[in-house]
Amino acid sequence: MAMRFVIWFLLLAAVAQMFSFAPFGGEDISRLVPVELLVVSPADGGIALSTDGGLAAWGRDLSSAMEKLKAAASGTLFLQTVDMVVCTGNTVPAEALLACGLRSGTAAYLAPGVEDATALNNYLSGKKSGITLGRLREEAVEVPALTVGESGLYLPEN
Repeated sequence: MAMRFVIWFLLLAAVAQMFSFAPFGGEDISRLVPVELLVVSPADGGIALSTDGGLAAWGRDLSSAMEKLKAAASGTLFLQTVDMVVCTGNTVPAEALLACGLRSGTAAYLAPGVEDATALNNYLSGKKSGITLGRLREEAVEVPALTVGESGLYLPEN
């Protein structure tokens, strides 16, 4: 009888342990705010972030700007859906972006002076860049730079 009690106790403890370590424990998916495009801009001695969904935030550095962007979201900001990051300065801070939770497969672009997230998202939708945050972390490569022409944005072909 005591052995039966011990087995049931261990079985219940194992089940309770499984549920307490569930990878998405209790996250309400209806509160997720997906982001496909993240625009990173140097601004006023700090970093400004904006998204294709209209969110915007500013911080002294990238991590503080990201925390403010998360706080500005109406739910949980879901960065695993970011397909493209566009930096309007001269460099892409790949290591810092990866540390903030972006995927290493996120495509990276430069667009000096272009900060309209909607126009960037419309133009870049369907385009593929071989330059990703993960690749930038591993090696020094040239990042594709968008420019503004007479008919709008374009990505020069090399």
